[in-house]
Amino acid sequence: MPSVINQVGYAIAVLDFTPETPSLSVGLILLTTFFAAMIVIAAVRYHLARKNEAMAGTMSAEIKYGKAA
Repeated sequence: MPSVINQVGYAIAVLDFTPETPSLSVGLILLTTFFAAMIVIAAVRYHLARKNEAMAGTMSAEIKYGKAA
């Protein structure tokens, strides 16, 4: 615990975060997991959107060839 020199007119408050230390690490792990899951979800959505775009592009070309024949 750091020592504090008490001066007249200043309020002294000592904060002890020792009991909250395990909950802070659990919160950090949960927050990191949440953001990692959000990145994975965004990557999957992007991949599916690109896949649907590619399928839409090839289908329209097939329809044009079918109409031309």
